[in-house]
Amino acid sequence: MSEKYPQKCIKCHSEDVELEEFPIVKTRSIFTFSFYRHEYRTMQTNVPVCTSCKSKFTKFQHLKSRADIIGGFFSLSIFTMIILFFVQFFFIEYLYNFFLFFLILSVILIFPSIILYAQVSSHPDKISNYVSFKKDTVIIKNPDYRKAIVEHAITKQIEDKLKKEFDIDIVHCPKCGSKQKKNADFCLNCGKELRKKYKV
Repeated sequence: MSEKYPQKCIKCHSEDVELEEFPIVKTRSIFTFSFYRHEYRTMQTNVPVCTSCKSKFTKFQHLKSRADIIGGFFSLSIFTMIILFFVQFFFIEYLYNFFLFFLILSVILIFPSIILYAQVSSHPDKISNYVSFKKDTVIIKNPDYRKAIVEHAITKQIEDKLKKEFDIDIVHCPKCGSKQKKNADFCLNCGKELRKKYKV
């Protein structure tokens, strides 16, 4: 699990559940004037999610993939139809049937494209409602979770300092979240047994 995020689900904020990493990837195009090149930069962050929320995010990604595929075919058919529309004046007897084919294909694809993109934009489990990218920065939308990340970072710095200066390993109780020594058998705050989780 990534250490920069607190041990709570980024969607439902559950803490007393088993968390998994969920990769969020975004590729953006960067235009450079030197030799008129296009560069593509991929950004990724792995956020903690519970099993239930991971399933919801995965279903949304599948829906978005279907929308992108149908939308891609629709755009391609429109582009091809426009080219054929102008070219057919020179070779009308050969290309008119192709023009009609792509015209019908575009009409067929426009409705599922609109429906799928409408579902994606209004989906309650849309990933961009929780995490997005702005240039090279990861943006966490929920203010409470942003605050939890800051608190987690401060706690991590304190733990690293304690470990470095006093050689003390700190762990968090999976039940109440309080800090305990790594070799402790039980949590001194709530009594949760720690042996099975942290001892070999």
